[in-house]
Amino acid sequence: MRLSASALERAATLASGAGASVRLRPASLLRLPYADATFAAVLAECVLSTTSKPEGLAELRRVTAPGGWLLVSDVTSSGRVSLPEPLASVLCLAAAWAPGELEVRLPAAGWEVVRAWDETAGVSSLIDRLEARIGLLATVARDIGATGPLLDLGLDAGTFRDPARVAAVLAEIRELVASGRIGYRAVAVRARRGRDLTPAGAPGSS
Repeated sequence: MRLSASALERAATLASGAGASVRLRPASLLRLPYADATFAAVLAECVLSTTSKPEGLAELRRVTAPGGWLLVSDVTSSGRVSLPEPLASVLCLAAAWAPGELEVRLPAAGWEVVRAWDETAGVSSLIDRLEARIGLLATVARDIGATGPLLDLGLDAGTFRDPARVAAVLAEIRELVASGRIGYRAVAVRARRGRDLTPAGAPGSS
């Protein structure tokens, strides 16, 4: 997914309003414009499921200093979940992680898992916020049609003229969360130092 200029502008405004000094720099996760070992800590929230997971993890490892921290949080799914776009991408379900996959892939990419925990309750909160925003978009769609801000967001205005359909899809997602088919996992890891890059149990490790 690509952040729009308006999204970056909003993020800058929010940061400024909170008194934070933040520099925003859009880039591809697979080609980060930073030197090796630049950061002591990195946050990857609901982003690795939108791109190549092995390449993304390797690139995050490259820019994180040895001993530095990475916090990954992302959606998990038991089996394939078919949802219309853009909802699948917005909810990070287009290529969600399988349960336990994070804990396997992270060590293989040079990370040591320190802590992992469940944050599935956050998915329900995200759906609530999304439902409220879709309601607003439906109102806008009736007023302006399939032009302007809706196209800037990459959304099909026609979708939001059918609130019953949207409500049915969101109800289905809530049921998938309640049944355990959709979850949300958070994992805190540290970057292995040079001599410890080989995962424990891998060929050649002791």
